[in-house]
Amino acid sequence: MGYCPSAGSSQVTASNLPYRLRPNKYVDRELFAELVSLLVAESGAETYAYISMGGNHLSDHLAMYRRAGLRNLYAFDNDPIVVERQKFNSPFNGILCEAHESAELPSRMDEIVEKMGVKNVIIWLDFTEPKQLKQLGEIETLCRRLQVGDILRVTFNVDFESLHKRESQLNERERSLPVDEKRAALMKKVLGGYFPRTIARIGQGGDAAAVTASVARACQMGLESQQHRPCPVPLLVTEYRDSSTMLTVTIMICDGNGAPKAADNWKFKPADWSDVERIIAPDLSPRERMTLDKQMHGDASEVAAALGFPLEEEAIRSYAKFHRFYPSFQAVGD
Repeated sequence: MGYCPSAGSSQVTASNLPYRLRPNKYVDRELFAELVSLLVAESGAETYAYISMGGNHLSDHLAMYRRAGLRNLYAFDNDPIVVERQKFNSPFNGILCEAHESAELPSRMDEIVEKMGVKNVIIWLDFTEPKQLKQLGEIETLCRRLQVGDILRVTFNVDFESLHKRESQLNERERSLPVDEKRAALMKKVLGGYFPRTIARIGQGGDAAAVTASVARACQMGLESQQHRPCPVPLLVTEYRDSSTMLTVTIMICDGNGAPKAADNWKFKPADWSDVERIIAPDLSPRERMTLDKQMHGDASEVAAALGFPLEEEAIRSYAKFHRFYPSFQAVGD
């Protein structure tokens, strides 16, 4: 579980920056909220419980209530002070806020489901520290307790700048490999037995796909213990950078026939595990956004020309794709 500062802490990390300072994370969360609203519409929001770490302000719980109508909400944290703030910030009675580690969640699942009287769960584990091997182990354990129709979302810190420091762990043959093959060998050291044997090389920018494939393997290993052999289906895979590079993988547990069908017509559903949506939310003034909104259906180079100042075309294309989910934070005068 990521670092969660106490109420009096002055340390600022990726885990406790407010959403207004992390626009990419905000867009990512709003995408997820829209997905959840589509998934719960058929059977009804009352049949689901939403479970996540929540943070001090329960931001994603509020988004799930506002966008999807979920009222069965469960928040947890390993810091009791954070849990007390969650209780204070709860918008209505009935939100359960408890102090425990994410590793304890599997053993509490039956109690949570029974207490809330629900059929399925939606879980978001937001890991902020780059400790993938431990976190993948938690995912495998949790998947042993998930049922068909459950939704699991996991966010990882995938900053691998220190990957070269592990080169001493490679044998002589591995150290002499070409760069992309050596990177695959180093990633295997990070991800252990969850790293797919089919990946022999990782090119520039391929880390996200490698971690996503490892998430798929961790889920499959956990689900193998279940009698009817359910399978994980990817619903949304995103990558963005605010203070760190973050990868988020959202899956649904389906039966052997691929049921329930999961938002098949949703434009952001990935074609496969390697289909990663990269979110870039440029820092824009209201006037700049208004100009982009007017021009967004044009060519990116034409839009850049209309602005009259340099803005990367990749950022323009990303804004055009995700502008519905873009934050509108502004200072309000007295």
